[in-house]
Amino acid sequence: MRVLAIVKRIVNQFKRDKRTLALMMLAPLLLITLLNFMFNGESVNPKIGVSGLNKSLVTSLKKKDLDIKEYSSAKNPTQKIKSDNLDAFLDLQGEKLAITYENSDPSITTQINAKLQGALMAEQSAEMKQAAQLFKQTMKQLEKSGAGVEVSKAANLTGGTQHVEVKASYVIGDKDTSYFDTIGPIFIGFFVFFLCLFNCRDFFLA
Repeated sequence: MRVLAIVKRIVNQFKRDKRTLALMMLAPLLLITLLNFMFNGESVNPKIGVSGLNKSLVTSLKKKDLDIKEYSSAKNPTQKIKSDNLDAFLDLQGEKLAITYENSDPSITTQINAKLQGALMAEQSAEMKQAAQLFKQTMKQLEKSGAGVEVSKAANLTGGTQHVEVKASYVIGDKDTSYFDTIGPIFIGFFVFFLCLFNCRDFFLA
């Protein structure tokens, strides 16, 4: 009976305090609406700037739904990312590929990295096929000419594929930055807002 009396008293308090009741109903709806806009926005293709990449690699990246913008110079990639609203910037110099990620959204960084790895693997696979074909042609020519050349020397004539060394840097955060790191401050703002709202309510009712 004592428990029922307490429950009845709390319900009566809620009935008298219309503002608290309205806040309990509206605050979750507002929060859910804001979260819906955050997580269900329209998906867009990542936009990256490139410099020094060959045409075949650029074509491979475009096939993977990346919006490519080509630059003649790779100077100051961070400034290019900020001014042109890029998600990443790629600079290929010989066998070294420098990648600068904007990284405000780590999920986009992960997406770009996965698509880039796929494009590089496809590029190396195509180069290996070309090298194998050239090797076969070279061996046939050597057989016809009757030249006694070792297989290892003949293989050197085909050139072989290049191994690309990738170096990554980040405008915001680092490689360990997670999605929660980016939305954490937003949730803190929500909690501070509602805390201030409750305190103001108690202040005006006092």
